[in-house]
Amino acid sequence: MQLPRRSPKAVYKSEDRIFPSLRLITEEAIRTLKIVKNGDARTMTKKQLIEAIATKTDSSKAGAERTVSALIEVISETLKKGDSLALPGFGTFEVRDRGERTGRNPKTGEELKIAAAKVAAFKPGATLKAAVNGKA
Repeated sequence: MQLPRRSPKAVYKSEDRIFPSLRLITEEAIRTLKIVKNGDARTMTKKQLIEAIATKTDSSKAGAERTVSALIEVISETLKKGDSLALPGFGTFEVRDRGERTGRNPKTGEELKIAAAKVAAFKPGATLKAAVNGKA
């Protein structure tokens, strides 16, 4: 017997009388399942960043979104010019040159040349490294 497709919330509530153990699944677990489904549960999205900034600065989400967008734009423009952007204590955004290299086609095993490219890179500062390692 195939059940009609319903949201996880509806499925758990309607089948609760059939499978009592499903009652143990909380709303938080369902939210976690949705996060994992959309990618790594440890990755903060742009939307979550905007909400966190709005909360910490007691500003609106629209204002926080403008701030995040402006920051991304400034970093992008700076790197596009080939310059670096240093935020003392946080880190440095910079452009690095990646040389030409030899790769392989995984299907055929044939060697091929991968062209040289410029890549954006981030080098964390000492304060950020200490915070990540729990020493701050």
